[in-house]
Amino acid sequence: MSLDRRRALGPYLWGAALFGLLLQLHSVSYLLTGREGEALMAFFFSSSMGFVAPVMPLLSALPFATGFCADWRSGFAAAAVSRSGKRRYLHSKAAACALSGALASALGMLAFVVFLNLWFPPDWSREPFIGDIEGLETLLLGGGAGAYLKYYGARLLLASCSGAFWALSALAFSAFYPNVPLTLCAPLVLHRLLQELGQALLLPPFLDVTLLETGAAGLPPPLTLAAGAIVFGVLCAALWLTFALRAGRRLRNA
Repeated sequence: MSLDRRRALGPYLWGAALFGLLLQLHSVSYLLTGREGEALMAFFFSSSMGFVAPVMPLLSALPFATGFCADWRSGFAAAAVSRSGKRRYLHSKAAACALSGALASALGMLAFVVFLNLWFPPDWSREPFIGDIEGLETLLLGGGAGAYLKYYGARLLLASCSGAFWALSALAFSAFYPNVPLTLCAPLVLHRLLQELGQALLLPPFLDVTLLETGAAGLPPPLTLAAGAIVFGVLCAALWLTFALRAGRRLRNA
């Protein structure tokens, strides 16, 4: 519905994207004291070794994941269903939530990439190289501007996929417990839980959500993106279905 799209693309989205940008800048502030540095290295450190990743689930959920909570607690949900139909209402909520989560994650990262490449102008003619970090020195073979753009593009698309996943995880939780504070905390708890499970179960990197979202799966950018798209796509579909079934049941019994 148009109302959901307007709410999803409202000020909370831009606030979340801005806060994400500020977090990423803060995480590499020690590198920004001069103009001697490498944008690619700063970008990798910010997303993979800072405190940005644990906070992004909250920022992804902030724009619209509490939309069903607000509708349910205010009584608007029943009125909206009577006008638009239950199926359309539920799928509109899930679509708007996924879109807002994807944009909240990707827009801040895009602004960060642009800033870093303006602050540290890259040499597009040489082969990009992150450093002697296990599995990462082979990520960007190929050289030229295309290798840089493929890497940044893959990371932005991964950020979109992971942002949609975290937002939908909060929305699915809200169908069981339509409480705003708990809904916003749900993706933070899930992120920590998945991180611990990934280490405990020794999951391969291409199946570990917390590694995929930071591009640290040890695969070339196209393969990392493909793995992320499949894993996050399956998880998003499962969360979408969970929300539709549980929220639909709640509305039916209201």
